[in-house]
Amino acid sequence: MWAEGVRNDVGILCGCAAAVGNIFGRYFLLVPITACPMGEFLMSDKPIIQLSMVVGDKEGNKLFGSTYRRLNILCEHHMNGRYFSDTRQLGILVLVDGGLCSFGVHGPGRPRRLRKDKEYEVDLVLEESRWRGASSNAARVILAKGVADAVKVMLGAINDCTDREAFIRDFLIAANEYVREQSDPGQEVEAITFDMSADAEPAELPEPTPVVVPRKIKVRREEGYHTDTIGRCAGNRQFMAFVVASLPSPVPEDWKPHKRWYAVLHLFDIKGQHRRTEAWFAGTTADGERESVEKAEAKLDEMLKAIQPVKFCDVTVKLFSVEVDGTTFGLVDASEEDEDYQSIHLLPNDLAFFPPWDGTYDT
Repeated sequence: MWAEGVRNDVGILCGCAAAVGNIFGRYFLLVPITACPMGEFLMSDKPIIQLSMVVGDKEGNKLFGSTYRRLNILCEHHMNGRYFSDTRQLGILVLVDGGLCSFGVHGPGRPRRLRKDKEYEVDLVLEESRWRGASSNAARVILAKGVADAVKVMLGAINDCTDREAFIRDFLIAANEYVREQSDPGQEVEAITFDMSADAEPAELPEPTPVVVPRKIKVRREEGYHTDTIGRCAGNRQFMAFVVASLPSPVPEDWKPHKRWYAVLHLFDIKGQHRRTEAWFAGTTADGERESVEKAEAKLDEMLKAIQPVKFCDVTVKLFSVEVDGTTFGLVDASEEDEDYQSIHLLPNDLAFFPPWDGTYDT
């Protein structure tokens, strides 16, 4: 059942957000941060350090998936001072290498500043060779030392820390309690230390370098998933075909009559220029969702037969948009000037593409 991606406390997903870099389009385990809604983390009383985790296989999840939450709890308990004049939270995304997914070089990456929320984020990779075969106690030391390194990197990049000595002291109390609390009586446990002196000058974190949103991107074909029916067809053309539903925004309370199902075929020339879109309305969810979807699937089969021969494969196409019954269909730039990332969305499919624009997407 695990290999089929059954979701309970953890689940196997495909694709993720831009912050997790090279995990796009590959299978991995996403460990929930907490049971409370993500929106609650945007409140002013959020914990100063917040860990989240992605693990690369079942064994990594067993070793780290629950204990990292304990470190979150201890940090929140011990780190309740006013350490910064403006910064609200340090977020650490722990990427645990495993058999299903590898995340790169061990250790913390470059901090990212989230302008809107006055927060910093950093990715922390735990290489498989560092933890495979480790005991639960050793795994706690590995995680705590990695988090200490990530905190040190972020602390060196933040220039509004008003009480660095207290911050380091309280963090070390939490980290060392974490590594000691499950050790046997009398067992020697490696202490977590911090080699940045309290009066060290913080390094300046440069403003994020703008990434130019391309006008043409690759879309990776994933068999049996959202991009199953894309590729090349007769006339040396490229195509993307979907059964997709549209909904107005904001979604009305009585949404079923407004959820409209379509069979859609986008056609492009070999250079990726959009040539035309066929959209056939199959019905609404109020008409019966199963019936509407089955009608759309049958129509999509007809559309694909009309462009035979087809070869299902990756495509590289230019951004475009068309309007169908008042709704935008297309591949559009969804970036925001005041955000520290760029994105392109396939609409109304709600597939999001991010740098490095390698064809993988988030849903």
